[in-house]
Amino acid sequence: RTDILNQISEANEGNNFRASAETMAVDVTALTLGTPVTSDLKQGQSLYFRFEAGQGDTISVNMDSNKDGAFNELYVRFGQAPTRGNFDYAYSIPFHPDQEIVIPSTITGTYYLMAYSEYSPPGQIVMIDAHTLDFGLDNIQPEQGGAEGQITLRLQGSKMTSRDEIALQS
Repeated sequence: RTDILNQISEANEGNNFRASAETMAVDVTALTLGTPVTSDLKQGQSLYFRFEAGQGDTISVNMDSNKDGAFNELYVRFGQAPTRGNFDYAYSIPFHPDQEIVIPSTITGTYYLMAYSEYSPPGQIVMIDAHTLDFGLDNIQPEQGGAEGQITLRLQGSKMTSRDEIALQS
């Protein structure tokens, strides 16, 4: 946009915007699953990546920072680049340098990832890694039950089916 700060004296301010009839192709850096990438990440800066996923994959996306005091954010969206306000999956630990997102079950196609630094000490370098997870059990709730009757357990992990509750009879 021309003269965005309105520092040039003009008789006609209405001619400072123009749409182009041409299109411009923009690409996002490809992230190969299982192959980490490193990059500088400055305060207020966003990094964008894309990766391909198959049907029913469980994918873990990790961002590790070399600076303990950084406040980093991580977002993932299917089919379009995420923003801080429009995403499918988001980081879960505010004001933390390292972030992780687990996509429990993917659909075939392209996922876009945005790493953002709200606050970054000078010299921050992040490593970003997206990889598929094999079957695994991360959490069982509740951790204990009574000696009689029935108990329902909630199992959380990767490559789980929609039937994640099991009733045990003692």
